[in-house]
Amino acid sequence: MSTRRNTKSAQLMSDETKAIDLQAWLFAVREKWWIIALCLLATLGLAGAYLVIKKPVYTAQAIVQVAEDDAKVINIQSVDSENYKSDIALKSVEGAFSSNSLLVRVARLNDLEKVESAFKPAPGGPPKTDAELADIMQRKSEAKLKRGSRSIEINFDSTDPERAAKVARSMIDEYVKTYFEQNNRMTLMANDFLRKQAAELKDRLGKSEQALQAYREEHGTVSLDEKQNVTTDYLKQLNLKLEEARSNRIKIESDLPTLRKAQTAPVEELLAVQSISALLDVQDALKLITAKESEFSQIKKRYLELHPKYIQTNNELRSLRETLDRAARKGASIVLNSYQGAKETEEKLKVALQEQQKGGVELSRIAIGYDELRRQVDSDKLLYESVLARAKETKLSEGLEKSNIRVVQEPLPPKDPSKPKIPLILGLAFVAGIGGALALIILQQAFDSTIRSLDQAESVLELPALTTVPEVESKKLRKTEGSPLMLVDEPSSRQAEAFRSLRTAISLLPDGAPTVILFTSAIPAEGKSFCAANYATSLAQQQLRTLIIDADLRKPGLGKSFSTPAQASGLSDVLSGKATFEEACHGTRVSGLSFMPAGNRNASPLELLADERFAKLLHVAREKFDRIILDTAPINAVSDTLLIVKHADATAFVVRARKTSSRTLLRALQLLDGVGAAPAGFILNRLPARLANYYYYDVGNYSSAGVYGT
Repeated sequence: MSTRRNTKSAQLMSDETKAIDLQAWLFAVREKWWIIALCLLATLGLAGAYLVIKKPVYTAQAIVQVAEDDAKVINIQSVDSENYKSDIALKSVEGAFSSNSLLVRVARLNDLEKVESAFKPAPGGPPKTDAELADIMQRKSEAKLKRGSRSIEINFDSTDPERAAKVARSMIDEYVKTYFEQNNRMTLMANDFLRKQAAELKDRLGKSEQALQAYREEHGTVSLDEKQNVTTDYLKQLNLKLEEARSNRIKIESDLPTLRKAQTAPVEELLAVQSISALLDVQDALKLITAKESEFSQIKKRYLELHPKYIQTNNELRSLRETLDRAARKGASIVLNSYQGAKETEEKLKVALQEQQKGGVELSRIAIGYDELRRQVDSDKLLYESVLARAKETKLSEGLEKSNIRVVQEPLPPKDPSKPKIPLILGLAFVAGIGGALALIILQQAFDSTIRSLDQAESVLELPALTTVPEVESKKLRKTEGSPLMLVDEPSSRQAEAFRSLRTAISLLPDGAPTVILFTSAIPAEGKSFCAANYATSLAQQQLRTLIIDADLRKPGLGKSFSTPAQASGLSDVLSGKATFEEACHGTRVSGLSFMPAGNRNASPLELLADERFAKLLHVAREKFDRIILDTAPINAVSDTLLIVKHADATAFVVRARKTSSRTLLRALQLLDGVGAAPAGFILNRLPARLANYYYYDVGNYSSAGVYGT
């Protein structure tokens, strides 16, 4: 007897079924199309009802631009001037349009409590409070700063387009009015403050000026600045003279040794002293000597030494040299005397400079206090003049209307309603319908523990699939008035081909073609009798002598496929000894197929099947027939099948697709394993025909073309 398949290919298929099968989900959606249709109808219907009931809402839009600085009619800086270049400042303007105080003012100004249903109080109830009005206005209005710009969009929703535009304009007007009131109030406060400050500063300035004047009188100077300038200039002159005297002294000091021996030193040594050679007399003598020497050189060329001209010129030259000698020695005395005078002058200048510096230090000491008092006067004067000018400006700007916004787009009455958005609502309803339907289908699939496909059945049951039988159409059932023999009534149908495949699969079992094949299921209504009858028919059509026995003595089901006379003998009669084997076998409309019904009712069917006479009956049947088919009771319902399954050569386990839970099927297989009769395989019965393409069990046009025979 075949055991459950445990091959490598089965393991691979089991692993595949664990993965998400998108195609299976697709076919599940196709199968549950009616859920999608109902959800779509429901959501679209609700959306349509909402659109009919909902009043159209119109949105008026205005656009204002925030100025970078306050607008100025005159060139006066406001006391509350703000730079609107930053994003924070722009956000503050945006928030001002959404402030509760402004919105309440707009609502009351336009009498929205009387004309707008959302603002009207409940019948007999109190009027709306400011907080309630502000809350409603917040829902109906919007002020939004455009990203990357200085523009603010102002929107207002109303059932009346004219009113929507009017209220949007009122929001701008009220903002400008509020802005003006705040500025004017701050200007008045600032003006009062500045005037008080100016008065205080004026008193302080007077006191600081008096302190400065007292200091001047105390130190006997009218203008300390002028005195400091004179002292500074005089110090500069003394410094220059002192440096000059020092320079002269130093220059002469290097020549003192030569000067002191001027009366005995050679004249050439004296002339080497710059202070002597620079004297006017010495310079004149040198020039005369140079000229005379030039003249004497010419005479030498023309005359001899004894010539009178030669002698005269030579004497003149000697006289000039003597004059130079006297001038040089006299100049040395003069330079030596000037050194003494320079030294005395330097000492006097030093004394004068020291005295003047002492006076400058004293003057600087006095100037410290003077400068401090003067700076205080200048500071008080500057602050007083600034505050006084600002006070005059604020006084001048009182009542001056100005605004930090400019209207770019005036709010106009909208032509088309903005709400409800019909395409969006219908689109959302469509998406919600589809999404809800898919969610329901997914939940249904997730909680559905029945066998929905052949792959799932093989994975759960761990049995090989013998065949898959598509669902029989209801009109075919009505035509046959019972359980049809598909190979006789519809030989070209998919069901007929499925039973031919079942015949082939059972004939190719590893242990060989079985003689006694038992058909059972987990619970009733799985279709085991239908499968057994059609399988028996397929065997008979192969010219095999076939006997089908209705072994379900409690609730026989083969009578729907094979009609017998009333009170006809059957299995129970043979087992109880009331009829012979031949008397219990009846012919059918299928050539070569005999039928043994369940027989007449017996009070103890379990004892009849447990008796050895059932084994003897099968022994006789094996001698007379090539194949014996047993249609037995469901495993989980009664234990009858567990008593006779050991007499069968193979067991076919019938599973109804999309009906029986996996736990129920596994319980039945566990019971069969307990008696050592594992099924040879399973038959997946009544699989919806519309899913045949997905589960690749469709025979296409072959069966309809009649190419398959018996």
